[in-house]
Amino acid sequence: MPIADRISASVILALCAVQLVNLLIAPSWAEPVARAGFVVLAFAAIYRFGLREWCLLAVALALSGALLWQPGGDTALGTALGKAAYFSAFIMLIMLLREGAATSASVLAVGQWITLQPPGRRFVVTWFGAHIAGILMNFGAISLLSPLIQRGVSVGLGDTAEDRRRAELRERRQLSTLVRGFAFVICWAPTSLTQVIIFASVPGLDVADVIPLGIGFALLMLFVGWGEDRLRWGPPRLASLHPKPFPRSAGLDLMFVYMLLVGGALAVTFWLGTELPTALMTIAPIILIGWVAAQQRGFRPTAERIRDIGQDAVPRLAQQAYLLGAAGFIGITAAALAPVDDIATWLAGAGIPNWVVVAALPVIITLGGQVALSPMVMVVFLAAVVTSLPQLPARPEYVALALGAGWSLSITAAPNSTAALLLAGATGLPPTRLTWAWNGTYSLCVMASFAGLCWAIVG
Repeated sequence: MPIADRISASVILALCAVQLVNLLIAPSWAEPVARAGFVVLAFAAIYRFGLREWCLLAVALALSGALLWQPGGDTALGTALGKAAYFSAFIMLIMLLREGAATSASVLAVGQWITLQPPGRRFVVTWFGAHIAGILMNFGAISLLSPLIQRGVSVGLGDTAEDRRRAELRERRQLSTLVRGFAFVICWAPTSLTQVIIFASVPGLDVADVIPLGIGFALLMLFVGWGEDRLRWGPPRLASLHPKPFPRSAGLDLMFVYMLLVGGALAVTFWLGTELPTALMTIAPIILIGWVAAQQRGFRPTAERIRDIGQDAVPRLAQQAYLLGAAGFIGITAAALAPVDDIATWLAGAGIPNWVVVAALPVIITLGGQVALSPMVMVVFLAAVVTSLPQLPARPEYVALALGAGWSLSITAAPNSTAALLLAGATGLPPTRLTWAWNGTYSLCVMASFAGLCWAIVG
Protein backbone atom coordinates (compact mmCIF):
# COMPACT_ATOMS: atom_id res chain seq x y z
CA MET A 1 0.00 0.00 0.00
CA PRO A 2 1.60 3.32 -1.04
CA ILE A 3 2.44 5.66 1.81
CA ALA A 4 0.18 8.39 0.39
CA ASP A 5 -2.81 6.01 0.35
CA ARG A 6 -1.98 4.91 3.88
CA ILE A 7 -1.92 8.51 5.11
CA SER A 8 -5.20 9.50 3.45
CA ALA A 9 -6.92 6.33 4.67
CA SER A 10 -5.69 6.94 8.22
CA VAL A 11 -6.84 10.56 8.17
CA ILE A 12 -10.37 9.87 6.89
CA LEU A 13 -10.89 6.96 9.29
CA ALA A 14 -9.64 9.06 12.20
CA LEU A 15 -11.95 11.89 11.13
CA CYS A 16 -14.91 9.48 11.05
CA ALA A 17 -14.05 8.15 14.51
CA VAL A 18 -13.71 11.64 16.01
CA GLN A 19 -16.94 12.77 14.36
CA LEU A 20 -18.82 9.80 15.82
CA VAL A 21 -17.40 10.54 19.27
CA ASN A 22 -18.47 14.16 18.85
CA LEU A 23 -22.00 13.19 17.83
CA LEU A 24 -22.52 10.46 20.41
CA ILE A 25 -20.64 11.77 23.46
CA ALA A 26 -19.79 15.40 22.59
CA PRO A 27 -16.59 15.93 24.64
CA SER A 28 -15.19 19.44 24.43
CA TRP A 29 -12.14 18.39 22.41
CA ALA A 30 -13.96 16.48 19.65
CA GLU A 31 -15.37 19.40 17.63
CA PRO A 32 -12.04 21.29 17.28
CA VAL A 33 -10.25 18.05 16.40
CA ALA A 34 -12.88 17.23 13.75
CA ARG A 35 -12.46 20.68 12.20
CA ALA A 36 -8.71 20.27 12.11
CA GLY A 37 -9.17 16.77 10.71
CA PHE A 38 -11.01 18.11 7.69
CA VAL A 39 -8.17 20.54 6.97
CA VAL A 40 -5.65 17.70 7.26
CA LEU A 41 -7.83 15.59 4.95
CA ALA A 42 -7.49 18.21 2.21
CA PHE A 43 -3.69 17.90 2.35
CA ALA A 44 -3.77 14.10 2.75
CA ALA A 45 -5.90 13.66 -0.38
CA ILE A 46 -4.07 16.25 -2.45
CA TYR A 47 -2.08 13.66 -4.40
CA ARG A 48 -5.34 12.47 -5.99
CA PHE A 49 -6.55 15.96 -6.92
CA GLY A 50 -7.86 16.68 -10.40
CA LEU A 51 -9.03 19.98 -11.83
CA ARG A 52 -12.31 19.94 -9.92
CA GLU A 53 -10.62 19.36 -6.54
CA TRP A 54 -8.04 22.09 -7.16
CA CYS A 55 -10.78 24.54 -8.12
CA LEU A 56 -12.75 23.71 -4.99
CA LEU A 57 -9.67 24.18 -2.84
CA ALA A 58 -8.91 27.54 -4.43
CA VAL A 59 -12.46 28.77 -3.94
CA ALA A 60 -12.54 27.49 -0.36
CA LEU A 61 -9.29 29.30 0.49
CA ALA A 62 -10.51 32.53 -1.12
CA LEU A 63 -13.81 32.42 0.77
CA SER A 64 -12.00 31.61 4.03
CA GLY A 65 -9.75 34.63 3.61
CA ALA A 66 -12.69 36.88 2.84
CA LEU A 67 -14.61 35.54 5.83
CA LEU A 68 -11.74 36.20 8.22
CA TRP A 69 -11.80 39.88 7.25
CA GLN A 70 -15.33 40.21 8.57
CA PRO A 71 -16.22 40.73 12.25
CA GLY A 72 -16.92 37.36 13.79
CA GLY A 73 -15.59 35.64 10.70
CA ASP A 74 -13.47 33.22 12.70
CA THR A 75 -16.60 31.86 14.41
CA ALA A 76 -18.39 31.44 11.08
CA LEU A 77 -15.31 29.76 9.62
CA GLY A 78 -15.20 27.30 12.51
CA THR A 79 -18.87 26.47 12.01
CA ALA A 80 -18.28 25.86 8.30
CA LEU A 81 -15.33 23.57 9.01
CA GLY A 82 -17.40 21.64 11.55
CA LYS A 83 -20.19 21.10 9.01
CA ALA A 84 -17.68 20.06 6.34
CA ALA A 85 -16.15 17.49 8.68
CA TYR A 86 -19.62 16.13 9.45
CA PHE A 87 -20.57 15.86 5.76
CA SER A 88 -17.27 14.15 4.90
CA ALA A 89 -17.61 11.60 7.71
CA PHE A 90 -21.22 10.84 6.85
CA ILE A 91 -20.65 10.22 3.16
CA MET A 92 -17.52 8.18 3.89
CA LEU A 93 -19.25 5.82 6.30
CA ILE A 94 -22.35 5.43 4.12
CA MET A 95 -20.36 4.90 0.90
CA LEU A 96 -18.50 2.03 2.54
CA LEU A 97 -21.72 0.01 2.24
CA ARG A 98 -21.28 -0.19 -1.51
CA GLU A 99 -18.07 -2.14 -0.97
CA GLY A 100 -20.19 -4.91 0.49
CA ALA A 101 -22.54 -4.67 -2.48
CA ALA A 102 -19.65 -4.80 -4.96
CA THR A 103 -18.83 -8.43 -4.09
CA SER A 104 -22.37 -9.59 -3.33
CA ALA A 105 -23.68 -12.36 -5.58
CA SER A 106 -27.20 -11.39 -4.50
CA VAL A 107 -26.76 -7.82 -5.73
CA LEU A 108 -25.46 -9.11 -9.07
CA ALA A 109 -28.32 -11.59 -9.48
CA VAL A 110 -31.00 -8.99 -8.75
CA GLY A 111 -29.22 -6.45 -10.98
CA GLN A 112 -29.18 -8.86 -13.91
CA TRP A 113 -32.87 -9.64 -13.40
CA ILE A 114 -33.70 -5.91 -13.38
CA THR A 115 -31.86 -5.17 -16.62
CA LEU A 116 -33.27 -8.12 -18.61
CA GLN A 117 -36.97 -7.35 -18.27
CA PRO A 118 -39.33 -7.49 -21.27
CA PRO A 119 -40.49 -4.12 -22.70
CA GLY A 120 -43.90 -4.15 -21.04
CA ARG A 121 -42.49 -3.76 -17.54
CA ARG A 122 -38.90 -2.69 -18.19
CA PHE A 123 -39.39 0.98 -17.25
CA VAL A 124 -41.04 0.39 -13.88
CA VAL A 125 -38.69 -2.43 -12.85
CA THR A 126 -35.55 -0.49 -13.86
CA TRP A 127 -36.81 2.66 -12.12
CA PHE A 128 -37.56 0.86 -8.87
CA GLY A 129 -34.35 -1.16 -9.11
CA ALA A 130 -32.23 1.98 -9.39
CA HIS A 131 -34.28 3.70 -6.71
CA ILE A 132 -33.98 0.91 -4.15
CA ALA A 133 -30.33 0.20 -4.97
CA GLY A 134 -29.55 3.89 -4.41
CA ILE A 135 -30.68 3.66 -0.79
CA LEU A 136 -27.94 1.20 0.09
CA MET A 137 -25.30 1.76 -2.60
CA ASN A 138 -25.59 5.49 -3.29
CA PHE A 139 -23.73 6.25 -6.53
CA GLY A 140 -22.64 2.60 -6.61
CA ALA A 141 -26.11 1.80 -7.99
CA ILE A 142 -25.19 3.59 -11.20
CA SER A 143 -21.80 1.91 -11.44
CA LEU A 144 -23.39 -1.53 -10.95
CA LEU A 145 -26.50 -1.33 -13.12
CA SER A 146 -25.25 0.69 -16.12
CA PRO A 147 -22.77 -1.98 -17.36
CA LEU A 148 -25.45 -4.65 -16.88
CA ILE A 149 -27.86 -2.61 -19.00
CA GLN A 150 -25.31 -2.18 -21.79
CA ARG A 151 -24.52 -5.88 -21.67
CA GLY A 152 -28.19 -6.84 -21.95
CA VAL A 153 -29.49 -4.44 -24.61
CA SER A 154 -28.54 -6.81 -27.46
CA VAL A 155 -29.96 -9.97 -25.87
CA GLY A 156 -32.52 -11.53 -28.20
CA LEU A 157 -31.47 -9.39 -31.18
CA GLY A 158 -29.48 -10.15 -34.31
CA ASP A 159 -26.85 -8.11 -36.13
CA THR A 160 -28.96 -6.36 -38.75
CA ALA A 161 -29.18 -2.57 -39.01
CA GLU A 162 -32.70 -2.69 -37.54
CA ASP A 163 -31.51 -4.82 -34.61
CA ARG A 164 -28.64 -2.42 -33.89
CA ARG A 165 -31.08 0.48 -33.96
CA ARG A 166 -33.34 -1.33 -31.49
CA ALA A 167 -30.35 -2.06 -29.24
CA GLU A 168 -29.39 1.64 -29.25
CA LEU A 169 -32.97 2.59 -28.40
CA ARG A 170 -33.04 0.07 -25.55
CA GLU A 171 -29.79 1.51 -24.22
CA ARG A 172 -31.12 5.05 -24.32
CA ARG A 173 -34.41 4.23 -22.65
CA GLN A 174 -32.96 2.00 -19.94
CA LEU A 175 -30.05 4.27 -19.03
CA SER A 176 -32.43 7.24 -18.90
CA THR A 177 -34.74 5.26 -16.63
CA LEU A 178 -31.76 4.31 -14.45
CA VAL A 179 -30.82 7.96 -13.96
CA ARG A 180 -34.41 8.97 -13.23
CA GLY A 181 -34.99 6.21 -10.71
CA PHE A 182 -31.76 6.93 -8.89
CA ALA A 183 -32.16 10.72 -8.91
CA PHE A 184 -35.31 10.93 -6.84
CA VAL A 185 -34.29 8.57 -4.07
CA ILE A 186 -32.39 11.49 -2.56
CA CYS A 187 -35.66 13.33 -2.00
CA TRP A 188 -36.39 11.07 0.97
CA ALA A 189 -33.71 8.43 1.73
CA PRO A 190 -32.02 9.11 5.09
CA THR A 191 -28.84 7.42 3.75
CA SER A 192 -28.37 10.24 1.22
CA LEU A 193 -26.10 13.18 1.93
CA THR A 194 -28.85 15.40 0.51
CA GLN A 195 -31.17 14.75 3.43
CA VAL A 196 -28.37 15.22 5.96
CA ILE A 197 -27.55 18.65 4.51
CA ILE A 198 -31.18 19.70 4.27
CA PHE A 199 -31.88 18.71 7.87
CA ALA A 200 -28.76 20.62 8.93
CA SER A 201 -29.86 23.72 6.98
CA VAL A 202 -33.64 23.98 7.47
CA PRO A 203 -34.91 24.21 11.06
CA GLY A 204 -38.15 22.64 12.18
CA LEU A 205 -37.99 19.49 10.05
CA ASP A 206 -39.47 16.20 11.23
CA VAL A 207 -38.39 12.89 9.69
CA ALA A 208 -41.96 11.63 9.97
CA ASP A 209 -43.10 14.46 7.66
CA VAL A 210 -40.17 14.57 5.23
CA ILE A 211 -39.87 10.87 4.34
CA PRO A 212 -43.55 10.22 3.38
CA LEU A 213 -43.68 13.49 1.42
CA GLY A 214 -40.46 12.62 -0.41
CA ILE A 215 -41.66 9.10 -1.22
CA GLY A 216 -44.93 10.47 -2.58
CA PHE A 217 -43.09 12.96 -4.77
CA ALA A 218 -40.70 10.27 -6.04
CA LEU A 219 -43.68 8.09 -7.03
CA LEU A 220 -45.24 11.06 -8.81
CA MET A 221 -42.00 11.48 -10.76
CA LEU A 222 -42.15 7.78 -11.66
CA PHE A 223 -45.48 8.41 -13.40
CA VAL A 224 -44.16 11.59 -15.04
CA GLY A 225 -41.15 9.69 -16.37
CA TRP A 226 -43.27 6.75 -17.53
CA GLY A 227 -45.64 9.12 -19.32
CA GLU A 228 -42.82 11.01 -21.04
CA ASP A 229 -41.22 7.75 -22.13
CA ARG A 230 -44.51 6.38 -23.49
CA LEU A 231 -45.41 9.61 -25.34
CA ARG A 232 -41.96 9.83 -26.90
CA TRP A 233 -41.53 6.21 -27.96
CA GLY A 234 -45.06 4.80 -28.02
CA PRO A 235 -46.34 1.56 -26.44
CA PRO A 236 -43.87 -1.30 -26.06
CA ARG A 237 -43.37 -3.66 -28.96
CA LEU A 238 -43.82 -7.40 -28.74
CA ALA A 239 -41.40 -8.68 -26.13
CA SER A 240 -38.30 -10.33 -27.56
CA LEU A 241 -37.23 -11.47 -24.08
CA HIS A 242 -38.90 -14.12 -21.97
CA PRO A 243 -39.18 -12.87 -18.40
CA LYS A 244 -37.03 -14.83 -16.00
CA PRO A 245 -38.30 -15.64 -12.50
CA PHE A 246 -37.25 -13.27 -9.79
CA PRO A 247 -34.20 -14.60 -7.85
CA ARG A 248 -36.04 -15.01 -4.57
CA SER A 249 -33.08 -16.12 -2.50
CA ALA A 250 -30.99 -13.16 -3.63
CA GLY A 251 -33.92 -10.80 -3.08
CA LEU A 252 -34.44 -12.10 0.45
CA ASP A 253 -30.73 -11.66 1.18
CA LEU A 254 -30.86 -8.00 0.13
CA MET A 255 -34.09 -7.43 2.02
CA PHE A 256 -32.40 -8.79 5.12
CA VAL A 257 -29.50 -6.32 4.67
CA TYR A 258 -31.97 -3.44 4.30
CA MET A 259 -33.87 -4.54 7.40
CA LEU A 260 -30.65 -4.75 9.39
CA LEU A 261 -29.63 -1.26 8.27
CA VAL A 262 -32.99 0.34 9.02
CA GLY A 263 -33.65 -1.68 12.17
CA GLY A 264 -30.16 -1.11 13.51
CA ALA A 265 -30.37 2.62 12.85
CA LEU A 266 -33.75 2.87 14.59
CA ALA A 267 -32.44 0.86 17.54
CA VAL A 268 -29.45 3.21 17.90
CA THR A 269 -31.78 6.20 17.62
CA PHE A 270 -34.02 5.02 20.44
CA TRP A 271 -31.23 3.59 22.57
CA LEU A 272 -28.84 6.53 22.42
CA GLY A 273 -31.35 9.28 21.63
CA THR A 274 -29.46 10.35 18.52
CA GLU A 275 -30.73 11.68 15.21
CA LEU A 276 -31.24 9.21 12.35
CA PRO A 277 -28.17 10.31 10.29
CA THR A 278 -25.93 9.79 13.34
CA ALA A 279 -27.46 6.35 13.88
CA LEU A 280 -26.82 5.44 10.24
CA MET A 281 -23.19 6.55 10.55
CA THR A 282 -22.84 4.38 13.64
CA ILE A 283 -24.44 1.24 12.23
CA ALA A 284 -23.06 1.33 8.65
CA PRO A 285 -19.54 -0.01 9.43
CA ILE A 286 -21.07 -2.82 11.51
CA ILE A 287 -23.41 -3.76 8.65
CA LEU A 288 -20.46 -3.72 6.22
CA ILE A 289 -18.38 -6.10 8.35
CA GLY A 290 -21.33 -8.44 8.84
CA TRP A 291 -22.18 -8.37 5.12
CA VAL A 292 -18.60 -9.17 4.13
CA ALA A 293 -18.41 -11.96 6.72
CA ALA A 294 -21.61 -13.52 5.34
CA GLN A 295 -20.11 -13.46 1.84
CA GLN A 296 -16.65 -14.76 2.71
CA ARG A 297 -17.72 -17.40 5.27
CA GLY A 298 -14.57 -17.52 7.34
CA PHE A 299 -12.45 -15.33 9.59
CA ARG A 300 -9.37 -15.24 7.36
CA PRO A 301 -11.12 -14.43 4.04
CA THR A 302 -13.27 -11.86 5.86
CA ALA A 303 -10.17 -10.21 7.33
CA GLU A 304 -8.50 -10.22 3.90
CA ARG A 305 -11.53 -8.59 2.26
CA ILE A 306 -11.73 -5.92 4.98
CA ARG A 307 -8.00 -5.29 4.50
CA ASP A 308 -8.54 -4.92 0.75
CA ILE A 309 -11.31 -2.39 1.37
CA GLY A 310 -8.99 -0.44 3.65
CA GLN A 311 -6.18 -0.45 1.10
CA ASP A 312 -8.13 0.12 -2.10
CA ALA A 313 -11.52 1.66 -1.40
CA VAL A 314 -10.85 3.86 1.62
CA PRO A 315 -8.17 6.08 -0.04
CA ARG A 316 -10.38 6.48 -3.11
CA LEU A 317 -13.43 7.29 -1.01
CA ALA A 318 -11.37 9.76 1.03
CA GLN A 319 -11.05 11.90 -2.09
CA GLN A 320 -14.82 11.83 -2.64
CA ALA A 321 -15.44 12.60 1.03
CA TYR A 322 -13.19 15.65 0.77
CA LEU A 323 -14.88 16.71 -2.47
CA LEU A 324 -18.36 16.68 -0.95
CA GLY A 325 -17.20 18.18 2.34
CA ALA A 326 -15.48 21.01 0.47
CA ALA A 327 -18.63 21.70 -1.54
CA GLY A 328 -20.61 21.98 1.69
CA PHE A 329 -17.94 24.25 3.17
CA ILE A 330 -18.13 26.54 0.13
CA GLY A 331 -21.91 26.74 0.34
CA ILE A 332 -21.84 27.66 4.03
CA THR A 333 -19.08 30.26 3.70
CA ALA A 334 -20.68 31.76 0.58
CA ALA A 335 -23.94 32.13 2.48
CA ALA A 336 -22.07 33.79 5.36
CA LEU A 337 -20.44 36.28 2.98
CA ALA A 338 -23.40 37.02 0.73
CA PRO A 339 -25.95 39.72 1.59
CA VAL A 340 -28.44 37.05 2.60
CA ASP A 341 -30.43 39.40 4.80
CA ASP A 342 -30.77 41.93 1.97
CA ILE A 343 -31.91 39.21 -0.43
CA ALA A 344 -34.40 37.95 2.14
CA THR A 345 -35.68 41.50 2.73
CA TRP A 346 -36.15 42.02 -1.01
CA LEU A 347 -38.02 38.74 -1.36
CA ALA A 348 -40.22 39.57 1.61
CA GLY A 349 -41.18 42.92 0.10
CA ALA A 350 -41.43 41.89 -3.54
CA GLY A 351 -44.89 40.41 -3.17
CA ILE A 352 -43.92 37.17 -4.94
CA PRO A 353 -46.45 34.43 -4.18
CA ASN A 354 -45.12 31.83 -1.77
CA TRP A 355 -45.70 28.96 -4.19
CA VAL A 356 -43.57 30.72 -6.82
CA VAL A 357 -40.70 31.13 -4.34
CA VAL A 358 -40.80 27.42 -3.47
CA ALA A 359 -41.21 26.33 -7.11
CA ALA A 360 -38.25 28.49 -8.14
CA LEU A 361 -35.79 26.71 -5.83
CA PRO A 362 -35.33 23.57 -7.99
CA VAL A 363 -35.00 25.72 -11.11
CA ILE A 364 -32.23 27.85 -9.55
CA ILE A 365 -30.37 24.77 -8.29
CA THR A 366 -30.58 23.17 -11.73
CA LEU A 367 -29.39 26.33 -13.49
CA GLY A 368 -26.43 26.46 -11.11
CA GLY A 369 -25.56 22.93 -12.16
CA GLN A 370 -25.27 24.04 -15.78
CA VAL A 371 -22.26 26.20 -14.86
CA ALA A 372 -20.66 23.49 -12.68
CA LEU A 373 -21.97 24.87 -9.37
CA SER A 374 -22.40 21.84 -7.13
CA PRO A 375 -26.00 21.21 -6.01
CA MET A 376 -24.61 21.03 -2.48
CA VAL A 377 -23.33 24.60 -2.78
CA MET A 378 -26.65 25.78 -4.20
CA VAL A 379 -28.77 23.94 -1.62
CA VAL A 380 -26.79 25.26 1.34
CA PHE A 381 -26.84 28.80 -0.04
CA LEU A 382 -30.54 28.84 -0.91
CA ALA A 383 -31.45 27.27 2.43
CA ALA A 384 -29.62 30.15 4.15
CA VAL A 385 -31.56 32.69 2.10
CA VAL A 386 -34.96 31.09 2.64
CA THR A 387 -34.47 30.55 6.38
CA SER A 388 -33.46 34.23 6.74
CA LEU A 389 -36.92 35.35 5.60
CA PRO A 390 -39.16 36.74 8.35
CA GLN A 391 -41.36 33.72 7.71
CA LEU A 392 -40.76 30.60 5.64
CA PRO A 393 -42.68 30.70 2.35
CA ALA A 394 -44.13 27.27 3.14
CA ARG A 395 -44.02 24.55 5.76
CA PRO A 396 -40.46 23.35 6.46
CA GLU A 397 -41.05 19.96 4.83
CA TYR A 398 -42.18 21.66 1.60
CA VAL A 399 -39.01 23.75 1.55
CA ALA A 400 -36.99 20.59 2.16
CA LEU A 401 -38.79 18.86 -0.72
CA ALA A 402 -38.03 21.78 -3.04
CA LEU A 403 -34.32 21.66 -2.18
CA GLY A 404 -34.24 17.88 -2.64
CA ALA A 405 -36.10 18.13 -5.95
CA GLY A 406 -33.53 20.65 -7.18
CA TRP A 407 -30.69 18.30 -6.27
CA SER A 408 -32.48 15.46 -8.08
CA LEU A 409 -32.98 17.61 -11.17
CA SER A 410 -29.27 18.42 -11.21
CA ILE A 411 -28.65 14.69 -11.66
CA THR A 412 -30.96 14.40 -14.69
CA ALA A 413 -30.27 17.81 -16.25
CA ALA A 414 -26.70 18.92 -15.39
CA PRO A 415 -23.80 17.35 -17.36
CA ASN A 416 -21.37 18.27 -14.57
CA SER A 417 -23.27 16.47 -11.82
CA THR A 418 -21.49 13.62 -10.05
CA ALA A 419 -24.06 11.09 -11.25
CA ALA A 420 -23.77 12.18 -14.89
CA LEU A 421 -19.96 12.02 -14.75
CA LEU A 422 -20.03 8.58 -13.10
CA LEU A 423 -22.50 7.27 -15.66
CA ALA A 424 -20.45 8.74 -18.49
CA GLY A 425 -17.35 7.03 -17.13
CA ALA A 426 -19.14 3.70 -16.77
CA THR A 427 -20.80 3.75 -20.20
CA GLY A 428 -18.42 5.74 -22.40
CA LEU A 429 -21.27 8.09 -23.40
CA PRO A 430 -20.95 11.91 -23.25
CA PRO A 431 -22.59 13.41 -20.13
CA THR A 432 -24.37 15.99 -22.31
CA ARG A 433 -26.10 13.15 -24.15
CA LEU A 434 -27.11 11.47 -20.89
CA THR A 435 -28.61 14.70 -19.52
CA TRP A 436 -29.56 17.37 -22.07
CA ALA A 437 -30.27 15.10 -25.04
CA TRP A 438 -31.88 12.12 -23.32
CA ASN A 439 -33.41 13.69 -20.19
CA GLY A 440 -33.85 17.35 -21.07
CA THR A 441 -37.55 17.09 -21.92
CA TYR A 442 -38.17 14.94 -18.87
CA SER A 443 -36.44 17.49 -16.61
CA LEU A 444 -38.69 20.25 -17.97
CA CYS A 445 -41.71 18.03 -17.25
CA VAL A 446 -40.49 17.58 -13.68
CA MET A 447 -40.11 21.35 -13.22
CA ALA A 448 -43.63 21.92 -14.55
CA SER A 449 -45.05 19.14 -12.36
CA PHE A 450 -43.35 20.51 -9.27
CA ALA A 451 -44.62 24.03 -10.00
CA GLY A 452 -48.16 22.67 -10.28
CA LEU A 453 -47.70 20.75 -7.03
CA CYS A 454 -46.50 23.92 -5.28
CA TRP A 455 -49.48 25.88 -6.58
CA ALA A 456 -51.80 23.19 -5.22
CA ILE A 457 -50.28 22.61 -1.75
CA VAL A 458 -48.54 25.92 -0.94
CA GLY A 459 -50.96 28.41 -2.48
